[in-house]
Amino acid sequence: MAIQFYCANCTKPIEVDDQHAGLAATCPFCGSVAQVPRTSTYRPGMPVASPVNADRATGEAVVHTPGPPHPEAPRAALGRQMGRWSLICTGLAVVLYVCCVIGQTVILFQQFPPPQQPTMKQIQEFNQLVVQKHPWLVATQLVGTLLVGLGLALGVAALVLRPRGNWQGMLSVSVSGLFLLCLCTGSLVVMSMGGGL
Repeated sequence: MAIQFYCANCTKPIEVDDQHAGLAATCPFCGSVAQVPRTSTYRPGMPVASPVNADRATGEAVVHTPGPPHPEAPRAALGRQMGRWSLICTGLAVVLYVCCVIGQTVILFQQFPPPQQPTMKQIQEFNQLVVQKHPWLVATQLVGTLLVGLGLALGVAALVLRPRGNWQGMLSVSVSGLFLLCLCTGSLVVMSMGGGL
């Protein structure tokens, strides 16, 4: 029994023997390689052509049998997937930190209107006020820091699994690393000024 289906490129009907189900065949009309479905997808009523080889002189069907899978294929797919997840974690962390900065800026301007310049002691008291009265800011910063760390770890793992062409992993490692560097540098500056954490 033959399998009849439409070419994905030229949309003309093609017919192959059922033993070629799941393989690839060359379209006799446009020459593109089409995937042979497991069952017929063609509606009766139109003539169906049989695939022929590239020079179209012999009239024999050319069915492409797949070779053995590349041994690195599952590893590369896992690397690509980890790269996506690392980018998602890093993006969420950036969004959370932007929300924290906006929230703290609004609270700071409510506490100290713009012409005022707060002293270091007032900033320390402000930080304690934020921790006591606005714990959601602290929780958001903590979750953001965890997501940045997770994004960095996933990005490094993604680059180890799939080093070439893994732009998600590269971008995630770059942004997460820069973000963590800024966090550490900011913490060291605050501690050196006697502000504590």
